[in-house]
Amino acid sequence: MDTTVAASFSIIPRACKLGLVLFSLLTIYDLHLVAAFDYRVYTVVLKNLEKTQAVNTLPEMHDQFLEMTLKPLGHYQKLYSYTHAIAGFSVHMSSAQAKLLRTLPQVLQVSEDRRVKTLTTHSYMYLGLPQGPWAALGGVEKAGEGVVIGVIDSGIFPDHPSFYSNTTTPYLAKRNGFHGSCDVSSYFPSGSCNGKLLAAQHFFQTAILSEGINATSPGRDYGSPFDLAGHGTHVSGTSAGNNNVSVFYEGSLYGLASGMAPRAWISTYKALDQTGSGYESDVIAAVDKAIQDGVDILNLSLGAGPVVQGEITFLDALELALLGAVKHGIFVSKAAGNDGPTDVTVSSFSPWIMTVAASIIDRTYPKHLVLGNGQSILGVGEDLSPGTTTAGLVFARDVLLRPSPGLDCALAGLDPIAVEGQLLVCTWDGTIYPEDYAVLLSASTAQSLLAVGVVLIYNFNTTITPQYAVSFNGFPGLSISGADAINSVTAYYNSRTTKYANGEIKFGASGQLTRGIASYNGSPPVVSDFSSRGPVIDFGVPSNYTNLLPLSDVLKPNILAPGEKIWASWSSVPGTEEANFIGQRFAYISGTSMATPHIAGSAALLKQMHPTWSPAAIASALLTTAFSTDATGQPLQANDYTINTTTSEVTYFRRPANPFDFGSGFVNVTAAMDPGLIFDAGFTDYVNFLCSVPNITPENVTVTGGTCPQTRGLPSDLNAASITVGHLIRSRTVPRKVTNVGRSRETYRCTVTAPLGVHVIVVPPGFTILPGRTQKLLVTLRATETGLSLSNSSFGLLALTGNLGHQVKVPITVGYKSRA
Repeated sequence: MDTTVAASFSIIPRACKLGLVLFSLLTIYDLHLVAAFDYRVYTVVLKNLEKTQAVNTLPEMHDQFLEMTLKPLGHYQKLYSYTHAIAGFSVHMSSAQAKLLRTLPQVLQVSEDRRVKTLTTHSYMYLGLPQGPWAALGGVEKAGEGVVIGVIDSGIFPDHPSFYSNTTTPYLAKRNGFHGSCDVSSYFPSGSCNGKLLAAQHFFQTAILSEGINATSPGRDYGSPFDLAGHGTHVSGTSAGNNNVSVFYEGSLYGLASGMAPRAWISTYKALDQTGSGYESDVIAAVDKAIQDGVDILNLSLGAGPVVQGEITFLDALELALLGAVKHGIFVSKAAGNDGPTDVTVSSFSPWIMTVAASIIDRTYPKHLVLGNGQSILGVGEDLSPGTTTAGLVFARDVLLRPSPGLDCALAGLDPIAVEGQLLVCTWDGTIYPEDYAVLLSASTAQSLLAVGVVLIYNFNTTITPQYAVSFNGFPGLSISGADAINSVTAYYNSRTTKYANGEIKFGASGQLTRGIASYNGSPPVVSDFSSRGPVIDFGVPSNYTNLLPLSDVLKPNILAPGEKIWASWSSVPGTEEANFIGQRFAYISGTSMATPHIAGSAALLKQMHPTWSPAAIASALLTTAFSTDATGQPLQANDYTINTTTSEVTYFRRPANPFDFGSGFVNVTAAMDPGLIFDAGFTDYVNFLCSVPNITPENVTVTGGTCPQTRGLPSDLNAASITVGHLIRSRTVPRKVTNVGRSRETYRCTVTAPLGVHVIVVPPGFTILPGRTQKLLVTLRATETGLSLSNSSFGLLALTGNLGHQVKVPITVGYKSRA
């Protein structure tokens, strides 16, 4: 019987029970009037843990608790009992019943359920896996072996070559201690789980109740782990798909795909529907089951959005559930969110979670517009977009029937007779529409009007080229920016176009689009503009100044990984998430959802190499070896844009990236296999972190199963692989402890690049450390100037350089600074 990880609470004494009944009788009439039609799903987190309580008795105890408290007030329905991730349950009840639960001493929090949503042929090569980690683990046929990656997402398409078990090297038998099962249905027949896909389960109690539909309604399969969206299949293939799988799209071969840990096992937990959305309580149920099953790695390419004002960030129910996973030795990789480049948009907050940002990699799709005079204009398209035969060029501005601000290619505004059979040239001035939508709208308009292709001119102030793989949804298309290219196209067109006084136009220009061919130029990664940014704020913590956001002492995101236009497996059954790939077995899509499984798979490789390492040790190895500069020593770049609030003009640009964009930097798995030093932390350290956060009481912390020490420290005391101070008032000394995980004695020298306006001292400035030993460090930060806005945030780096070649890099981040 499992007694070491259970969470429970004390049954209410009889006298208290009678008091509750009396309260209920006195108020039941009023409560029923208010709540008759006000039912929602809530997640309830409980206090008063008893570690020795058997797990299998908790659901019954939850039932008793609900019956004695809620039944007198009316109907309710318990959906889940959470027994491993957190102490609590989810329940469908009225707002009045929720209000009552909030008054009870056994209850830590009652939160209304939130919606969550989803936030590769080359990326594994870009990360250097074949020559580095895979080789170190015995080759691709061993990489990831013995490690189980749990994927909480929209399910999986089991009949896919990325998940076949009959490869040239058979998979090992199911690992001892893994307890996952396979939910069988008409969509997911017996045999879907195999030597590669160990388990597949689904969690939709809240979705079924909230949506008010049958679990097997057409197009809404809540009755099995089968993936109708494609997203979960893509994520699973990226993290652990088989190696050397041919990627075919529309009959063309686009390369060979592989997951990051191609020999790892997959355990699927479906909690999102075919639209890529779901409910947090269903996700928590999936986390709870993954812990019980015994996975090693958890991937959550989903999120509920930035922190809500009034909440204590780190006590969010899902964040606490993931702490429960880490407590059980599970490494958690979670998407940062897709709400960038605005500050304070990251949707994963806690230090026990690896929060992943997304980058562009070095794959581009150059293609050309060949003009009738023979001149070839370089632009950007996509590999899925075919070329065209030679056709007449028609500028949209010359065939407008009515004004179309921002983009002159609005469908209803063009003369269909003039456009049919031509190559349509649209102009976007950078306003009204975001880039992706401007591209898609241009393609949609051209296709609807029977044009043979479309050229989109970026006619505004931009210092960067169009996105590396702008999507025209498979329609022949090309984007052009830059004054020289635009002037060449415009001059040729004007020279062949005659405009008469009566308004008649004679078109004589022509052009042809070539097919986009993937090109790999070895350029460094660039933070994607959509990738959510830090810093983390905690609305439960009062700011030192009323006009300032309460910045936390936690750095987010943590790490950068490939997330833009990533090829991976796809569900060929029609879904709704990516219409361009309906019926296809592979897709290339973008998002921090795509970056996250790159880190989950990388963590699986580290877990295989170092099976005794804690989740924090794995995270530290990945973070301290990440790189934040390119081969020439220049900072990595971030795509960004500004919007003129008066004219709505969007200006796109690149700027040097910082830790609020990418955390520690871009993942370097090869270096992470042998990091030299690690910053380790365990469950007790995370409990102490929670105890140190203002407005979190020792009683609040009991929900974790831990207790607060007599002396409460500061949140920045957590032994993280970064140093972050949200508000530096005069000075602060931050303790850290490193452990030598190398095989030899090594001498390290500490060097600091100080954040602007901050003086940094490290004690000791150097040290010699034996294998397995630890070394304490004290890092003192002193504000030398005052800066009280996010724009004044400053960034530095502590580098520990060993004489055997190890380099351990620790970002230093200071939000607000006050000299006095």
